[in-house]
Amino acid sequence: MNSFKLILSTSLLLFLFGTTKAQSESTTQDFIILPSGSKEFGKIESKFDLQDYPFIRFTNISGTTKEYTADEVQGFGLANGRIFVSKPWPNTNSQAFYQLLLQGRLSLLRLQELFYVDNGEELILLPKADKKELSNSRKFSISKKYPHIAILNILTSGNCGVKLQELIASTRYLEQDFLDVLSRYHTCENIPYDIIIDRIVKKIISPYVIAGVGQSNQLLNFRDAERIDAFVTGMTPTFIIGIKGHQIRNRPRSGYDVGLGVVFQKYQVNTVQSNPSSQISGTQEFRSINLVLPAFFNYTLTKNQSMELYMGIGTWLGYSFLQEDFAVMDHRQSFSSIITLKEETFVDRKRVITNPAFKIGTHLKPRGKIGFLLEYQATYSPRNFSIPIEDKISVFSEINNSFLIGIRF
Repeated sequence: MNSFKLILSTSLLLFLFGTTKAQSESTTQDFIILPSGSKEFGKIESKFDLQDYPFIRFTNISGTTKEYTADEVQGFGLANGRIFVSKPWPNTNSQAFYQLLLQGRLSLLRLQELFYVDNGEELILLPKADKKELSNSRKFSISKKYPHIAILNILTSGNCGVKLQELIASTRYLEQDFLDVLSRYHTCENIPYDIIIDRIVKKIISPYVIAGVGQSNQLLNFRDAERIDAFVTGMTPTFIIGIKGHQIRNRPRSGYDVGLGVVFQKYQVNTVQSNPSSQISGTQEFRSINLVLPAFFNYTLTKNQSMELYMGIGTWLGYSFLQEDFAVMDHRQSFSSIITLKEETFVDRKRVITNPAFKIGTHLKPRGKIGFLLEYQATYSPRNFSIPIEDKISVFSEINNSFLIGIRF
C-alpha cells in the first residue's frame, strides 16, 4: 500500500512538471567578431559538448566557408549562448579562444579546465592545486590545497575584499564558486557586470510520451525437485509518460528521465513433478497489471542537429496487481488409476517491483521542437516467481525486453 501511495503521489508531480517545459533552446545565430569589432553572422561547426576550440570553421550567409584561428578574429559566439574571446595564450606570442563566463572589471574566463581573470591589463591564472604534489606533501597547507584563494584575495583587495574574505576562503575550484565571488564583488563595488554563462539554460526539461511492446523470458535460479516448469508468455504492451532532463550546461552529455507507466502481462505456467510413487501436474493462467515508475540516468554517445544517440541505466519501481484466470492441479498415484483434480494456484509472483534496467535509444528531431524517440529497454526482475509444490520449490527470475516509440516535446 505504501508503494501504491508513492506511485500516485509521483504521478501528480509528473503531471505538474510535465505540463510546462523549461526554457526552450536558443534560436540566435552563430557569429564571429572581426578585427574591426563588427559581427558577421553565419554558422560555426561546433559540438554540443566542446568547450575548447583551437580554431573554428565559419560559413557566412553567402555560403563561403573559412577557418579562423584566435589570431585572426576577436572572438565568436554560438547560437546556444556561449561566447569565446581571443586572448594571449599563456607563455606564448599567439592567441587562444577563451570562453567568457562573466564580463566586468574582473572578467572570468576558462580554457582547458583552467580559470582565468582578466582585470583589463593582463590575464591572471587562478591556479589549480597539483594533486600529485599534495599527495606527496607531509604537511597540510591551505596555500597548496587552494592556491586560487590567495589570487582572489589580491584581485578583490579593498573594502569589498574584506567583506568577501569569508566567501573567498570557502571557494572551491568550481565555475559557480568563482561566479559567486566575482558577482558579489561587482555588486559590492556598484560596478556593472554581465554573467554571460547564465544566457545558457542550466538544463532543459521536456515532457515525453512513449509506448511499445515487450517480451519476457524466465531464468531458472534453482529447483530442488524432479520437475519440469514451462512458461508461456505473450506480448507485453507498455505505456509511459514522464519528463526528461537534458542539455545540462556543465555536463552536456548527461541527462535523466523519470516517468509513470503501466505494463500489461499475461502468463501460462505448466508444471510436472514426478517421484517414484506419484506425479503432480498443473496449469495456471493469470494476468499482471504493473504500475511502474521508471527512472534513468542517461549518457549521450553522439549528437548532431537532427539526431541524438544515448544509453541509460536505472531502475523500474512499482507494484503488480494480479488477476487469476485459471488454475488446476492433478495428483496421480503411480500404482493407482485414481486422479485427484484440485482448483488451486501454485505460482507466487512478487508484487513490489524493484528492477534494475538498461536502455539504448535515439532522439530524432527532423524539424521544430517535437522529436521522436526510439528506445530498447531491458529490465531484470530477480527471483520474480516461485513455484512451491508440496515441500519442493522452483525459483525463477525474469528479463523483459521492450521496444518503444514515442514523442518528446
